Amino acid sequence: MHDWLFTFGVVMSAGLCGAGFLGPFVARKKLMLLSAPLVGILLVVLGANAAYAVLGVPYKTATTLSVVACLGVSGIAWRVLVDWRRLVLLVILAAAMSALAVWTVDRATLRCGSPAIFYMDGTDQGGYAQMADWLNDHPVEQYPVADPSVPYQSWPEILFQYDPRFGSFGLLAIVARLYGSSGLFSYNIACAVFLSAACVSVAAVYAPSVIWLAALSFGLFISNLFDYAHCGFFGKLVAYPSALLLAGFVLNSLQCPTIDRIFVLAMLACAIGLMHSGTASVVLIAPILATALIVLGLGRCDSPMLVRAALMCGLALVLPIMASGILARPVAITYPDWNTPWSYMLPRVLDLENQNALVSRAGPRTLLWMMWAAAATWAAALAIAVRRRSPPAIGLLAGPAILLAAMALFHNRAAAFQMLGFIYPATLCGTVVLFEQMPVASGRIAVVALAALAIGLRFSRFLGSVSRYETHPVARYVFTETEIKQLAARIGPQSVQVDVSEPHEGILLLVELGRRQLNVDWSRDAWQIVVGYRRWPWTPPATPPNLLLKRSADPHPGRQFELIKLSVDGPRD
Repeated sequence: MHDWLFTFGVVMSAGLCGAGFLGPFVARKKLMLLSAPLVGILLVVLGANAAYAVLGVPYKTATTLSVVACLGVSGIAWRVLVDWRRLVLLVILAAAMSALAVWTVDRATLRCGSPAIFYMDGTDQGGYAQMADWLNDHPVEQYPVADPSVPYQSWPEILFQYDPRFGSFGLLAIVARLYGSSGLFSYNIACAVFLSAACVSVAAVYAPSVIWLAALSFGLFISNLFDYAHCGFFGKLVAYPSALLLAGFVLNSLQCPTIDRIFVLAMLACAIGLMHSGTASVVLIAPILATALIVLGLGRCDSPMLVRAALMCGLALVLPIMASGILARPVAITYPDWNTPWSYMLPRVLDLENQNALVSRAGPRTLLWMMWAAAATWAAALAIAVRRRSPPAIGLLAGPAILLAAMALFHNRAAAFQMLGFIYPATLCGTVVLFEQMPVASGRIAVVALAALAIGLRFSRFLGSVSRYETHPVARYVFTETEIKQLAARIGPQSVQVDVSEPHEGILLLVELGRRQLNVDWSRDAWQIVVGYRRWPWTPPATPPNLLLKRSADPHPGRQFELIKLSVDGPRD
């Protein structure tokens, strides 16, 4: 109940922060007011990062200033935005999505009765958490250093030099501060908060009715975005639905690109550029906007309006790259290439299977048939969109196809594999957009059937992911904040040597013990795990440590580690 109320409260608070910026859009489409939670999150983080970097105030103060500014805008615009029916609808839908998100994402905490994390697939959770803690604990002028004597600062030092994801780090830092826990043990609840806000907000931009709003919210929730929350890809979880939100605002404004709309779009584009890779976000939405613009130009559209629409699209594509700082600090953009064949990649790119594991319980032959069914559903929706000559629907359905075809043509499998969690949500939104454009009941039934089939094909993967990450987690990978606090209290001022053999436990101890500034040494194997990427040589401690911290012989939640007192002659219980 606590975590549900927390998630629901943060989503609604974000909605209050974002509502004031939606005045230019809600006059044409009332449901777009429900996109306020994601708009609020993006703009609060944008303002917080700006105040932190420019004013040099602590991140907590920077966040407060940003929230006050956003609420001020909402206060000025409240007369235009007050719509009690839409507000009640937002409350009901946000409450339902928050409950679903907490139950399926925050299950480790629910099982343990205190903040916990199931930390198995991927290790990036620790990286995001460490940077969030750094933002909360240090002023902007205090930079981390690359020094073997302080391994805790090694990863933040690299991030400060090269990483464009400070928006995602800031978002996790804000949630951790509100939740009253560290970044690592606030990670799950942060994912629940964002999934709730993102699914409702993106659906509000594209849904033609309340029923579609609920259906599309659920359809987006069961996409690979859900899996991203458990695999450590927090930046993608934030950036992909945010890019879809921006694309939706642009598509809804193509035929009426006013100055006030362009201003809000510019701010959102800048915020999205901070969340992951501005370039990656632009690559994903550029084919959508370009295709929609071409279709608009081929229709009955006067030249001045087309020029304004093209400038608006250009602005939405340029600003995320500029805001990411890549132009001022050139960095090569590369993706890991696992050398996987297209037969393995395509079902996953279409959100039919998990990236890391076989969770859908579909064999190779069944998965192949599911892939062809998903492709046929996609193609049928695109054919209807072309026949109706709908710029938004054609952009959302044809854009990802063009991008995927280009990556296949240039044999860029590494980049294509990054499209998990985007193609299915984009094409589902494109299918839903078609509903209100169908003139007869039979056409609308066809759209409903296509959307239902698209969602149904992903449901087995979603159920398998829930089983893997929530209902049947591996006990040795469930870590609790209570145990870490107890270990830290027992260690106190004594020196301790950490001797672990797996990256997850090593990174967790580096992040949690390091931020408490305990006197920690590392065994040779553990040293390679936590800072092996630095190629720093391991050196034994100058004086023997007082304690030894290692993995428990029978690891389970609340008892993952053993702390052993060392004597001159050797270890002693």
